[in-house]
Amino acid sequence: MDALARSAMEPFVENVIGHLRRVWPEECAAMGEEGLEAFVAHGMAKCDRYEIDTEYDVGRYCDVMLLLHPDFDEDPLLPWAQETLTAPGYDGRVKVDQLMERVEALCQDMLDALDAAEE
Repeated sequence: MDALARSAMEPFVENVIGHLRRVWPEECAAMGEEGLEAFVAHGMAKCDRYEIDTEYDVGRYCDVMLLLHPDFDEDPLLPWAQETLTAPGYDGRVKVDQLMERVEALCQDMLDALDAAEE
């Protein structure tokens, strides 16, 4: 039964890995094959905990893990992440959409700060 479940998940995992390789080629190369597989397995376990279940959203969750760090959801300096992921009534897509919006805003704030420092 476990072998059947693993074989059913293989295309899903391979597609998430493919997404990460396209978007983050240097980071994925630095992890190596085993490291990348472990990274995705870690991300999938997190997604399972937060009821994020589509391939697209798991890939985006892994994007956030690469941008912040693999355990950003447990970081006391990022309380908004845990609040978003555990908010009642949100489905997986909404959770990841909100995470992505927050990360984009953080990146924009950093770019703005760099621009201001150069002036």
